[in-house]
Amino acid sequence: MTRAFNLAVVPGDGIGPEVTAQALTVLHQVAAEHDVTFSTTEYDLGARRWHATGETLPDAVLDEIRGQDAILLGAVGDPGVPSGVLERGLLLRLRFELDHYVNLRPSRLFPGVPTPLADSVLERGDIDFVVVREGTEGPYVGNGGAIRVGTPQEVATEVSLNTAFGVERVVRDAFERAQARPRRKLTLVHKNNVLVHAGHLWSRTVDAVSAEYPEVTVDYLHVDAATFGWQATVTDRDVYLHTLPMFHCNGWGMPYAATGMGVTHVVLRKVDGAEILRRIRDHGVTYLCAAPAVVAAVLDAAATWDGPIPGRDRVRII
Repeated sequence: MTRAFNLAVVPGDGIGPEVTAQALTVLHQVAAEHDVTFSTTEYDLGARRWHATGETLPDAVLDEIRGQDAILLGAVGDPGVPSGVLERGLLLRLRFELDHYVNLRPSRLFPGVPTPLADSVLERGDIDFVVVREGTEGPYVGNGGAIRVGTPQEVATEVSLNTAFGVERVVRDAFERAQARPRRKLTLVHKNNVLVHAGHLWSRTVDAVSAEYPEVTVDYLHVDAATFGWQATVTDRDVYLHTLPMFHCNGWGMPYAATGMGVTHVVLRKVDGAEILRRIRDHGVTYLCAAPAVVAAVLDAAATWDGPIPGRDRVRII
């Protein structure tokens, strides 16, 4: 029996329409193979509409979208829209109004797709994991404000709000996904040694819910460790329960470097570009995430380096 779904399509701006068009082509091809049909309704939302009308998400449009089964969203925004207008007025409003509390990010490496990962990583197994992230609490709530704006005494706050209810439903979603996957492994990612109040709420909740899923293995990573060292264990990961709004890499001005290798990573308190290059030569590089002083040290060392540097022709500084 054919199943029919109604799909709201928001192509958006920039590359959004191009990407969305290709996504629909793939979607309809796959749907035909599984006896599924999609009826699409396109909505003009994003920077173009804001520039023309000053609107982000009119109530009437939101009511229409409520009647759809799913939303296909391309990309929204351009440099001419003030920061936060579309993010809060469109993206976050959709998320809050429709209670899209799970931000799900599957990560899978398909055969034949190029990757910067070293061969030693790929030889250990398939890369196939999902990141489950809470999407309606934490910093997204918008709890904060500013006083004395524009003066030397300005004070600005952004409060991360975490509720037991909100945390538990995301934790349960992550456990359900881990339970259904072959590896049955869940990794909680937080920074509970510094963000102790929210961090301990997440940790306690994971511990409590884990008792209901005895077949799921649970471990923990600080968010910086997850970022720096993920490539060393990426083939062993299954479900990341990520509780912070972004992964982060080191941006401090102190002499502290992290280089992502195929089998290891190195943290140096003394900037040593040659040592970093030796690790790259010996193990294969996946990325260099570091402060500007560290990147400069690596580039200086590369200028006098005696020997090949793997991937040098593909280096990009971002």
